[in-house]
Amino acid sequence: MSLDWKWLFFYPEQGIATVNEVAAPVDRPILFKLTSSNTMNAFYVPDLAGMIYTMPGMQTELNAVINKEGDYKGMSSHYSGAGFAGMTFKFKGLSDADFGKWVDQAKAEGKPLDGPAYLNLAQPSERNPVERFSTVADGLYNKVLNRCVEEGKMCMHHMMAIDEMGGEAYMKAAGLNLPQDVCTVQNADSVVALLDAQRAQAAAVVQ
Repeated sequence: MSLDWKWLFFYPEQGIATVNEVAAPVDRPILFKLTSSNTMNAFYVPDLAGMIYTMPGMQTELNAVINKEGDYKGMSSHYSGAGFAGMTFKFKGLSDADFGKWVDQAKAEGKPLDGPAYLNLAQPSERNPVERFSTVADGLYNKVLNRCVEEGKMCMHHMMAIDEMGGEAYMKAAGLNLPQDVCTVQNADSVVALLDAQRAQAAAVVQ
């Protein structure tokens, strides 16, 4: 995922994460799932695959495979602000054995990546060095994708589910058959009476 102005990579199968460095075994298919913490960006490794956008609250996907061992340059190919020029990373094509050693090193030397650590990492910064995380909190990627890493913040997919049901106003107007009752002139008196009763009940609770 793109952050301001660095790249964060999750490895679901290995349970680790890295900043500004990504590795994969040679000749093994890779499925990148990409999103952004804040600003629209673009992920690009010229020797690996085509460019693809990253956008906050959305997920794009890129299938790729690296066919030769080596270090390859990765970058942002979409202007995203002050730190754009330094938003580069290294893509490492490794043998299966070397990839295993690389993962073991991340687990041995890295630190845990939880919600607070992610929020700190997501703060704008430029030309960050490579950083490794030994573990990743369960569900962290989905919280970033749904923009709800902060404690107590409603996740976007929950908000969308509420909207699909008509929104919070719909859910709170118990007893109304919305939108039919609100839009029907013949039932206007009963609708207004019910809303007045609910308003009076709410006022009594507040007092």
